[in-house]
Amino acid sequence: MKKWENFKNLLDEKYNWPANYLFKFIIPFPANTIIEERLKDFKLKKKFSKNGKYISISFTKECQNSDEIIEIYKNLEDIEGLMAL
Repeated sequence: MKKWENFKNLLDEKYNWPANYLFKFIIPFPANTIIEERLKDFKLKKKFSKNGKYISISFTKECQNSDEIIEIYKNLEDIEGLMAL
């Protein structure tokens, strides 16, 4: 819980709401279908690693507040191997 409070404070210091926020994730390739399903409402940019084992997924969203950003991260945090950048 503390990590989310710290992250919220950092976001609120850096951004004036509403603001565009760039989400970036790296995930092992076989798990990409999970993240794509959960983010199906967004236009995702995908890029495979050289060896094809990982995929980078990114998208930009206009967020009304820091809670909206945190909610997206919380929705994905249970995906094994996910790295949020």
